[in-house]
Amino acid sequence: FFTADASGRILRANPALGRLLGRQALEGKSRWQDFFEPGAWESLRGTLLGNSRAQLRFQSADHGAWYEARASIGDGLIEGSIEDITEAVTANRKLMYLADHDQLTGALSRRAIEQALRGAINSAGAVTPCALAYVDLDRFKTVNDLFGHTAGDEVLRQLCAKMVKALGNEHLLGRIGGDEFLILLRGMSLTEATDRCHELVSLIDGDIFRVQDLAFRIGVSFGVVEVTQGIEVVDLISAADR
Repeated sequence: FFTADASGRILRANPALGRLLGRQALEGKSRWQDFFEPGAWESLRGTLLGNSRAQLRFQSADHGAWYEARASIGDGLIEGSIEDITEAVTANRKLMYLADHDQLTGALSRRAIEQALRGAINSAGAVTPCALAYVDLDRFKTVNDLFGHTAGDEVLRQLCAKMVKALGNEHLLGRIGGDEFLILLRGMSLTEATDRCHELVSLIDGDIFRVQDLAFRIGVSFGVVEVTQGIEVVDLISAADR
């Protein structure tokens, strides 16, 4: 628990806050800004100017921890409690990551790539062109059938890492099936996207994927379509698949 003046100086703190922030928090000389990220105090105080109570989530000054404060104002002083919620925030972020990413390859999940497609459809046009590539691996079933899914999984991981590196941060790769992927090529016309996919074909066809003492060559096929406003996501994916 804490009591602070309008400037953010911590006037009083209980031992629990001292254990959380360090003994200097108990000395009556520290300021909120010494411990928490810039702007957090101004946000808390600003909220309390129009409300009797406030609840705010913020980070430590070094951005290594998350906290939540609940506070009220009276007689010019702000009083409240601070809770360390780092563990809960970290766990929630992990859950969000698992929901949005394929656990094997790290590519976006089907749900996440379809959500990105909806956004691209809504903003599609001459100013922000986009294209969708449907990616299907050739001869991949043979790897699984002859050498097992462990080998197949490792090939998929290597393949996705190669595509992500080649695509950069601007474009999105999502996995929608065992050996089927979608690539949202943002800011690219159909012609530019087709050229990029030809580059990926050459990159993948010319590479060898190694799993222990085994070596594999994997072919890849692309279907590319323009993202246009008004189309349904399922219809866009089907068009790229065809």
